[in-house]
Amino acid sequence: MKGFSYDGPIMSFLSRVADILILNVLTLIFSIPLITIGAATTAAHYTALKMRREEGHVWSSFWKSFKENLKQSTGIWLIFAVYWLVSVLSYNIAVQMSGTMGTLVQGVIMATLILSALLYAWVMPLQARFINPIKGTFKNAFYMAFKYFFRTLLMLLLNLLPVGTLVVIIFFIGMRGFGIWLLFGIAAPIYWCAMTYDKVFEKLEEMILGSSEIEQE
Repeated sequence: MKGFSYDGPIMSFLSRVADILILNVLTLIFSIPLITIGAATTAAHYTALKMRREEGHVWSSFWKSFKENLKQSTGIWLIFAVYWLVSVLSYNIAVQMSGTMGTLVQGVIMATLILSALLYAWVMPLQARFINPIKGTFKNAFYMAFKYFFRTLLMLLLNLLPVGTLVVIIFFIGMRGFGIWLLFGIAAPIYWCAMTYDKVFEKLEEMILGSSEIEQE
Protein backbone atom coordinates (compact mmCIF):
# COMPACT_ATOMS: atom_id res chain seq x y z
CA MET A 1 0.00 0.00 0.00
CA LYS A 2 1.23 3.47 -0.90
CA GLY A 3 0.38 4.92 2.51
CA PHE A 4 2.74 2.41 4.15
CA SER A 5 5.65 3.06 1.80
CA TYR A 6 8.85 4.39 3.34
CA ASP A 7 8.11 7.98 2.36
CA GLY A 8 4.32 7.66 2.60
CA PRO A 9 2.16 9.77 4.95
CA ILE A 10 1.52 6.97 7.44
CA MET A 11 5.18 6.06 7.83
CA SER A 12 6.13 9.75 8.02
CA PHE A 13 3.59 10.24 10.80
CA LEU A 14 4.81 7.19 12.72
CA SER A 15 8.41 8.33 12.29
CA ARG A 16 7.54 11.75 13.70
CA VAL A 17 5.73 10.16 16.66
CA ALA A 18 8.82 8.04 17.34
CA ASP A 19 11.06 11.13 17.19
CA ILE A 20 8.82 12.98 19.66
CA LEU A 21 8.89 9.96 21.97
CA ILE A 22 12.71 9.87 21.89
CA LEU A 23 12.90 13.63 22.44
CA ASN A 24 10.55 13.35 25.42
CA VAL A 25 12.69 10.66 27.05
CA LEU A 26 15.90 12.64 26.43
CA THR A 27 14.39 15.82 27.88
CA LEU A 28 13.23 13.99 31.00
CA ILE A 29 16.57 12.23 31.55
CA PHE A 30 18.65 15.38 31.09
CA SER A 31 16.30 17.31 33.40
CA ILE A 32 16.74 14.90 36.31
CA PRO A 33 19.48 16.97 38.03
CA LEU A 34 16.90 19.84 38.04
CA ILE A 35 19.61 22.46 37.60
CA THR A 36 19.97 21.31 33.98
CA ILE A 37 16.27 21.79 33.16
CA GLY A 38 17.11 24.98 31.26
CA ALA A 39 19.73 23.30 29.08
CA ALA A 40 17.45 20.31 28.48
CA THR A 41 14.54 22.57 27.51
CA THR A 42 16.77 24.59 25.17
CA ALA A 43 18.02 21.40 23.55
CA ALA A 44 14.44 20.16 23.18
CA HIS A 45 13.43 23.37 21.40
CA TYR A 46 16.48 23.18 19.14
CA THR A 47 15.72 19.55 18.27
CA ALA A 48 12.00 20.21 17.76
CA LEU A 49 12.79 23.01 15.31
CA LYS A 50 15.19 20.71 13.45
CA MET A 51 12.46 18.07 13.31
CA ARG A 52 10.00 20.65 12.03
CA ARG A 53 12.41 21.56 9.23
CA GLU A 54 13.33 17.95 8.49
CA GLU A 55 16.96 18.51 9.50
CA GLY A 56 19.35 16.38 11.52
CA HIS A 57 18.65 13.53 13.91
CA VAL A 58 17.08 13.66 17.35
CA TRP A 59 19.99 12.48 19.49
CA SER A 60 22.75 14.36 17.66
CA SER A 61 20.72 17.60 17.57
CA PHE A 62 19.77 17.34 21.23
CA TRP A 63 23.29 16.58 22.44
CA LYS A 64 24.84 19.32 20.31
CA SER A 65 22.51 21.98 21.70
CA PHE A 66 22.74 20.69 25.28
CA LYS A 67 26.54 20.95 25.30
CA GLU A 68 26.69 24.33 23.58
CA ASN A 69 24.00 25.95 25.73
CA LEU A 70 24.64 24.27 29.08
CA LYS A 71 26.22 27.25 30.81
CA GLN A 72 24.01 30.03 29.48
CA SER A 73 20.74 28.07 29.57
CA THR A 74 21.46 27.02 33.14
CA GLY A 75 22.00 30.66 34.07
CA ILE A 76 18.72 31.66 32.43
CA TRP A 77 16.85 28.82 34.13
CA LEU A 78 18.24 29.76 37.55
CA ILE A 79 17.16 33.38 37.05
CA PHE A 80 13.58 32.28 36.38
CA ALA A 81 13.55 29.57 39.07
CA VAL A 82 14.83 31.89 41.79
CA TYR A 83 12.46 34.66 40.72
CA TRP A 84 9.44 32.33 40.72
CA LEU A 85 10.38 30.92 44.12
CA VAL A 86 10.81 34.38 45.65
CA SER A 87 7.55 35.55 44.03
CA VAL A 88 5.56 32.63 45.42
CA LEU A 89 6.98 33.17 48.90
CA SER A 90 6.31 36.91 48.66
CA TYR A 91 2.75 36.28 47.50
CA ASN A 92 2.11 34.01 50.47
CA ILE A 93 3.32 36.79 52.76
CA ALA A 94 1.18 39.37 50.93
CA VAL A 95 -1.90 37.18 51.42
CA GLN A 96 -1.44 37.60 55.17
CA MET A 97 -1.42 41.40 54.80
CA SER A 98 -4.74 43.13 55.36
CA GLY A 99 -6.22 46.09 53.58
CA THR A 100 -5.43 47.80 50.32
CA MET A 101 -1.67 47.36 50.62
CA GLY A 102 -1.94 43.58 50.70
CA THR A 103 -4.21 43.55 47.67
CA LEU A 104 -1.87 45.91 45.80
CA VAL A 105 1.20 43.79 46.54
CA GLN A 106 -0.61 40.64 45.44
CA GLY A 107 -1.61 42.33 42.18
CA VAL A 108 1.94 43.51 41.46
CA ILE A 109 3.36 40.05 42.12
CA MET A 110 0.77 38.37 39.88
CA ALA A 111 1.42 40.89 37.09
CA THR A 112 5.18 40.30 37.20
CA LEU A 113 4.66 36.53 37.29
CA ILE A 114 2.53 36.71 34.16
CA LEU A 115 5.15 38.89 32.47
CA SER A 116 7.88 36.41 33.38
CA ALA A 117 5.81 33.57 31.94
CA LEU A 118 5.37 35.49 28.68
CA LEU A 119 9.13 36.09 28.51
CA TYR A 120 9.91 32.45 29.29
CA ALA A 121 7.77 31.37 26.33
CA TRP A 122 10.34 33.00 24.00
CA VAL A 123 13.58 32.89 25.98
CA MET A 124 14.36 29.19 25.55
CA PRO A 125 13.46 29.06 21.83
CA LEU A 126 15.60 32.16 21.20
CA GLN A 127 18.46 30.69 23.23
CA ALA A 128 18.18 27.49 21.20
CA ARG A 129 18.33 29.20 17.80
CA PHE A 130 20.32 32.44 18.14
CA ILE A 131 23.63 33.37 19.74
CA ASN A 132 23.28 36.26 22.19
CA PRO A 133 24.38 37.15 25.72
CA ILE A 134 21.74 36.51 28.38
CA LYS A 135 20.83 40.20 28.49
CA GLY A 136 20.29 40.24 24.72
CA THR A 137 18.16 37.09 24.85
CA PHE A 138 15.90 38.61 27.52
CA LYS A 139 15.63 41.85 25.56
CA ASN A 140 14.67 39.99 22.39
CA ALA A 141 12.20 37.81 24.29
CA PHE A 142 10.47 40.91 25.67
CA TYR A 143 10.19 42.34 22.17
CA MET A 144 8.90 39.09 20.66
CA ALA A 145 6.41 38.52 23.48
CA PHE A 146 4.48 41.67 22.63
CA LYS A 147 5.12 41.91 18.90
CA TYR A 148 3.67 38.42 18.42
CA PHE A 149 1.30 38.54 21.36
CA PHE A 150 -1.22 35.94 20.18
CA ARG A 151 1.56 33.50 19.33
CA THR A 152 2.98 34.22 22.78
CA LEU A 153 -0.32 33.32 24.45
CA LEU A 154 -0.46 30.07 22.49
CA MET A 155 3.14 29.25 23.44
CA LEU A 156 2.36 30.08 27.06
CA LEU A 157 -0.53 27.63 27.04
CA LEU A 158 1.71 24.99 25.47
CA ASN A 159 4.33 25.62 28.18
CA LEU A 160 1.66 25.02 30.82
CA LEU A 161 0.30 21.95 29.02
CA PRO A 162 2.81 19.41 30.45
CA VAL A 163 1.82 20.26 34.04
CA GLY A 164 -1.87 20.54 33.15
CA THR A 165 -1.99 17.21 31.34
CA LEU A 166 -0.08 15.51 34.14
CA VAL A 167 -2.61 16.70 36.72
CA VAL A 168 -5.57 15.70 34.51
CA ILE A 169 -4.11 12.28 33.72
CA ILE A 170 -3.40 11.46 37.36
CA PHE A 171 -6.80 12.80 38.50
CA PHE A 172 -8.95 11.02 35.91
CA ILE A 173 -6.87 7.98 34.94
CA GLY A 174 -4.57 7.54 37.90
CA MET A 175 -0.94 6.52 37.86
CA ARG A 176 -1.70 4.14 34.99
CA GLY A 177 -1.85 7.14 32.70
CA PHE A 178 1.48 8.46 33.94
CA GLY A 179 3.29 6.30 31.39
CA ILE A 180 1.61 8.16 28.52
CA TRP A 181 2.84 11.46 29.90
CA LEU A 182 6.36 10.05 30.23
CA LEU A 183 6.29 9.22 26.53
CA PHE A 184 4.85 12.43 25.04
CA GLY A 185 3.85 14.91 27.78
CA ILE A 186 6.79 17.30 27.41
CA ALA A 187 8.16 16.95 23.89
CA ALA A 188 4.80 17.13 22.10
CA PRO A 189 3.97 20.65 23.43
CA ILE A 190 7.52 21.78 22.64
CA TYR A 191 7.15 20.49 19.08
CA TRP A 192 3.85 22.38 18.75
CA CYS A 193 5.66 25.46 20.05
CA ALA A 194 8.25 25.03 17.31
CA MET A 195 5.42 24.96 14.77
CA THR A 196 4.18 28.25 16.27
CA TYR A 197 7.45 30.20 16.15
CA ASP A 198 9.08 28.60 13.09
CA LYS A 199 7.80 31.20 10.61
CA VAL A 200 8.85 34.04 12.91
CA PHE A 201 12.35 32.60 13.21
CA GLU A 202 12.57 32.17 9.45
CA LYS A 203 11.98 35.91 9.03
CA LEU A 204 14.63 36.70 11.64
CA GLU A 205 17.11 34.37 9.95
CA GLU A 206 16.51 36.07 6.61
CA MET A 207 17.08 39.49 8.20
CA ILE A 208 20.30 38.32 9.88
CA LEU A 209 21.54 36.72 6.67
CA GLY A 210 20.71 39.86 4.72
CA SER A 211 22.54 42.13 7.15
CA SER A 212 25.58 39.80 7.05
CA GLU A 213 25.69 39.97 3.27
CA ILE A 214 25.54 43.79 3.37
CA GLU A 215 28.42 43.88 5.86
CA GLN A 216 30.49 41.60 3.67
CA GLU A 217 29.90 43.77 0.62
